[in-house]
Amino acid sequence: MQTLYLTNKLRSHLKIPIGTSVTGKEHAVKQQFQAILKTTPHKKLITVGDITSKLFDADIKIFDGRILRNTPVPTPTPTLTAKNPQAAIDKDIWNTLKQALTSPKKEKILIDGEEDLLVLPLILLSEPDTIIAYGLPHEGISYLIPDKKTKTEAESILNQMRTQKFKKVVVGGTFDHLHDGHKHLLKMSKYYAKTTLIGLTSEAMSKQKPHPEKIQPYEKRKQNIEDYAKKINLNCEITQINNIYGPTTDNTIDIDAIILTEETLKNGILINKKRKENNLKELEYIIHPYILGADKTKIDSTSLRTTQ
Repeated sequence: MQTLYLTNKLRSHLKIPIGTSVTGKEHAVKQQFQAILKTTPHKKLITVGDITSKLFDADIKIFDGRILRNTPVPTPTPTLTAKNPQAAIDKDIWNTLKQALTSPKKEKILIDGEEDLLVLPLILLSEPDTIIAYGLPHEGISYLIPDKKTKTEAESILNQMRTQKFKKVVVGGTFDHLHDGHKHLLKMSKYYAKTTLIGLTSEAMSKQKPHPEKIQPYEKRKQNIEDYAKKINLNCEITQINNIYGPTTDNTIDIDAIILTEETLKNGILINKKRKENNLKELEYIIHPYILGADKTKIDSTSLRTTQ
């Protein structure tokens, strides 16, 4: 099995739930779905997502400790752990899912990354006497039975996912006082692509940030990135940027994807709009959550500068 990567087209397609939706306030969703469980014959219940796993007593619970990508929530003590980065289905996750499905006891799987897409391999791996329920943000849940129809649909979606790493991914930022959040993005860029193009804000652009007087000089920030890239064996190029577009609208540079956060997604949308105007292909979005510190708050350069 190989790692599969999500595309923008599929991201839009997956906004349409697979299965039957149960919507409303949390308590109402819980009551309604519990009634459905009582009247629907099944041998196993699988829940995917933190809220869904909290609400129901499932045979297999899969969660990542966050809701809406960035809000941390308490998790039950896991019986299994696995890595599955955002916008991907990791090649090794299949074995973890198979292990849970064949286990004689209840399993709780904590995912390092994101669990949403795991509904798809679960559909293929599960028996038809299973119910799979997963969360619908701000709405409720969706549930399905992995019968021939849903297996065909899941297989079709999986077949449309990328099977190869991107040739080049771009990530931009100030990278001031290189911290764990920056390091995570750089490390993950290696997971998604063969080469990482890093757009590093110029001195002038950095002055638009809060507390600009505390931002390290460009050359220092660049050196910090180069040192860390060498440490993790990251194949990267660093280019100075003076606006959010940087090298992304240069038709001489072949870029496939862009790493973003919820905060910078709006920039990614603007970048793709500009690329379309320039007859360049759309960049695939890889949206990552914030990295949280020991106090469960976001690690970011602005906050660090504020406390300096």
